[in-house]
Amino acid sequence: MKEFELARKALLEHKIIAFPTDTVIGIGVNGLDQLAVKKLFALKNRSSDKPLSLLTYSFTEIFKYARLIPFYAYPLLKTYFPGPMTAVFYSDEVLHTTPLGKGTSIGVRIPNLPILLDFLAYVKMPLLSTSANVSNRPALLTKEDVINVFGGAVYPVLFEYNVTSSNVSSTVIDCRDKTSIVLRKGEIDI
Repeated sequence: MKEFELARKALLEHKIIAFPTDTVIGIGVNGLDQLAVKKLFALKNRSSDKPLSLLTYSFTEIFKYARLIPFYAYPLLKTYFPGPMTAVFYSDEVLHTTPLGKGTSIGVRIPNLPILLDFLAYVKMPLLSTSANVSNRPALLTKEDVINVFGGAVYPVLFEYNVTSSNVSSTVIDCRDKTSIVLRKGEIDI
């Protein structure tokens, strides 16, 4: 698909992409590219102690980058993936989840949006993402809002199909300890 290839090329050129998800519009970068990660943090005015999350298309990809996944997390993953939940685990420290380097923890999510899953499988690189907004401001809900706020600093990925988002951020669950902890209540109650 031509749009997929253009977005892949943008990611390889250290660019930030904007794209629809099943929750809110996201912006993201190649997680192996520290320069792009730094650009994303600067664009959002995001604190360096708030790591980016990995959007992926499969459980196999999660195991490439996360480690020490506790047994109690497996039923959560099976129930809510794909869907509006982000699970936080210890990281294998491969991805540049912060502008300072490879993070020790990573949030992972498999979105419930088939066209986005196809895109993630196509680009064949770890896409680190966050909601499209300036830090501490509400998430941007339309492509036009993203373009108005970020202008040419982001490459908008325009999927061929209409995409309906819930406009509610994902629920974030910390699974790094003996029990899970809700860090952010989002679309689902856990």
